[in-house]
Amino acid sequence: MYLQDRLLPLLGGYKGVLLLGVIWGLWHAPLILVGLNFPGQPVLGTVLMIISTVIMGIIFSYTVLKTGSIWIAVLLHLILDTIYPVAQYYIATPFNPVFSFGTGIYGFTLLAVLAVILLRSRVWKSSENLE
Repeated sequence: MYLQDRLLPLLGGYKGVLLLGVIWGLWHAPLILVGLNFPGQPVLGTVLMIISTVIMGIIFSYTVLKTGSIWIAVLLHLILDTIYPVAQYYIATPFNPVFSFGTGIYGFTLLAVLAVILLRSRVWKSSENLE
């Protein structure tokens, strides 16, 4: 992860992964603004996407730091992008993607629990010493 390798040594594990997630969410903002993930909710959708990408950034960064391989993050991103439409269509509150198990509030709340657990790992402290 190009940006992760630069941000984490510069800012440390926690701040680096937070900024990485915000940048990743803003990267998706144009798609949100044209109605891709959250139709009719451009501002709230962008905020939810940023929250989602911060959470996923923690999970993906943890896997890269723990395994030393970018491929696990690539696989996790593929899985996320594959199950997101299914989760949103079948498990979302009818016609409201804000309350869904994809990148909606329900989905990222569940993933946030995992992210908080992963943030307690020593891998973040060792990421501050990366060169």
